[in-house]
Amino acid sequence: MRSMEAVVGRYWEVVSHSAVGVRPPEMAQCIKELRAAGEDEKLMAILDHIRDLNRNTVMNRAAFLQLHEALLLFDISKSAISGIAERLEEMDSAASIAPRLLPSKPPRVERGRNTRVPKAGNG
Repeated sequence: MRSMEAVVGRYWEVVSHSAVGVRPPEMAQCIKELRAAGEDEKLMAILDHIRDLNRNTVMNRAAFLQLHEALLLFDISKSAISGIAERLEEMDSAASIAPRLLPSKPPRVERGRNTRVPKAGNG
């Protein structure tokens, strides 16, 4: 679950464009903000399901999961991490393509020329 929360936190950082060093909020708040940012609802539902699926048991050292519960939680967490990794790759690809869509250098402005538009009637 610590790995899962770390991945969700990184996902939140990328989507929210948070400043370097800003600690992500708790997982529930991350999911809420990711959902508000328009991230994939199916992935958000999986993350909610993971939170509901004995997360408190995992975080409480005095409580234990049954083997089948632990395997289910582990498997769904692997799927969510894979889904988040794919989404982050999509976002990274889009970010690397965007600069190539812009002009490589700003338009040239000739110095010494009056570029103002003359007022009507002054001409």
